[in-house]
Amino acid sequence: MKKITANLSFLLLMCYVVACVGSYESREHTLQSVVDGNTVRMSDGVTIDLLGVEDTPASAEYLQQLVGNKVRVRTDKTMPFKSKKQTVYAYITLKDKKLSVNAEILKQKFSTLNLTYVDDSLSVFQRYADGQFVSNNTPKSLNNGNNSSKTPMPRITYGETEQKYSPQELFKTASPAVFLVEVYDETGNRLGIGTGFFINAEGVGLSNHHVFDEGKKFRIKTKNGDVYDVGEVLAQNADYDCVMFKVIPRNNTFPFLKITKNEVETGAEVFVLGNPKGLEQTLTKGIVSAVRSEQGVIQMDAAISPGSSGSPVMDVSGNVIGIATFKRNECENCNFAINIKEVEKALMQ
Repeated sequence: MKKITANLSFLLLMCYVVACVGSYESREHTLQSVVDGNTVRMSDGVTIDLLGVEDTPASAEYLQQLVGNKVRVRTDKTMPFKSKKQTVYAYITLKDKKLSVNAEILKQKFSTLNLTYVDDSLSVFQRYADGQFVSNNTPKSLNNGNNSSKTPMPRITYGETEQKYSPQELFKTASPAVFLVEVYDETGNRLGIGTGFFINAEGVGLSNHHVFDEGKKFRIKTKNGDVYDVGEVLAQNADYDCVMFKVIPRNNTFPFLKITKNEVETGAEVFVLGNPKGLEQTLTKGIVSAVRSEQGVIQMDAAISPGSSGSPVMDVSGNVIGIATFKRNECENCNFAINIKEVEKALMQ
């Protein structure tokens, strides 16, 4: 994930990002032995589980040929090397040939793609494969981090706070406006999934920038099973990890969520509606654990997982207060959302 503010960038180094996105740490090692088709051990005892690679006899045979080679191990800084004899999820590159081992295994069809730790948008997988922070395959409309719309910015509909829903009522009201985002490359292969939600009846939606970042084509699937292509990115901001887009309608209008006009308070009840691990239309409940204004985020204990990126975080009236974005590793129920007030500033002004 891109940094949200200078202060938050330090926090993100200690976080397990929902989409597994972030800057990487690179270290030189010698590949000493092969454990199985997607696991190797280095000369200093560190065990590497290869991101994106399945354990197969063919991949194990290929890895066996690399024993004794100097390699570069790239790991997400949110999951740093802490000690020897630990296991880390990483990408390895042959030092002298600059060959991506993970990518080569897939290219040669020694293994199929394993989405276990890269199933939101594959951003980390592709960035490690390219050996850089930003992929060369980023859509033009998402390149510069600034608004790129050819369409006027939509008006925001603000919600009232008098109406308070039970969890059952909130789900019935909000779920038609929340959808699954599917991300594809230029050849039509699905790269990953996320969540988004409509903010007006014309089909304008919000999600996380990192969900869209590596894709070429995008489509959404609504609660009732209708599928729509994303026709245009209206605005996007990598620093605040948010994107606004418009789907291609079919002479219809869309149910949508309203935005809160109030400030978020610690202790307030919140609900997250999204697609964790592809489990569509999952509702979780919690409270606002803290409002971290300097970082532009809301901390909460409502559960999120890979696939939840882009989910609306709502108050008891069903008004959106934030967009679910990442969770902190080794911190029980430490989940975070971009404050919708920051999204407004980043995208709608």
